[in-house]
Amino acid sequence: VGGYQGGELNPVTGHVVVRQYQAHAWAEVWIEGEGWRRYDPTGAVAPQRLEMGLQAALSNEDRATLSFLTSARFGEEGALNAALQFFDSMEHRWNLWVVGYDAASQADVLRELLGKVTPSRIGIALLIGGMLSLALVTVALFFRRRPKTKNPKEKFFQKFCQAMARQGWVRAPNETPAAFVTRLAEAAEVDPAPLVARLQGQLYNPDAQISRADELALRQEFRKLRFKLAFGMAGEAT
Repeated sequence: VGGYQGGELNPVTGHVVVRQYQAHAWAEVWIEGEGWRRYDPTGAVAPQRLEMGLQAALSNEDRATLSFLTSARFGEEGALNAALQFFDSMEHRWNLWVVGYDAASQADVLRELLGKVTPSRIGIALLIGGMLSLALVTVALFFRRRPKTKNPKEKFFQKFCQAMARQGWVRAPNETPAAFVTRLAEAAEVDPAPLVARLQGQLYNPDAQISRADELALRQEFRKLRFKLAFGMAGEAT
């Protein structure tokens, strides 16, 4: 008879690992009036092999011929043996929950979660799962639709556009900041080029070293433009 003798208990998951070096062969003989009797010569030659496993039957000379990994599996390399046991446990879980996850396993999981499996409990579980899924989708959509934080220059220009709209100078949806400021400057009879260059430099140039004085100067120029249009040419707003 060919088979295996012994095994190794994996302390991580508690399952027994049987390896090829634990292969064993013995004889079973039919005796009239007694039936099958097992005759294992290993029991006479190396009884410790049967009683305590292969590790106990190996001499020091035998151990010296073992590979590094085999020695580690015998527990002679503590850290490596622990790592091998961990990987064995992962393989066992994969076989249990992926390869061998059949209808019976699914039913066992349901019984652990719900107790007695009934249509009403299954319906409640599906309802709760659906509500949780809907809540997760809602949260994901909420964070996805949140407006991105604008930099201070964008906020300043947006407030400027809102203030000008209250004065009657409405920025068109397809009008760029440069075009809008140019239209306002020309209406106020001001050269738009310096103002547009300074605005675009602060809005679109991430490498520009902009000081606080430059920011204040731009704000002052826009404030002058706003007041000039408000008190000098308000009647020509379009």
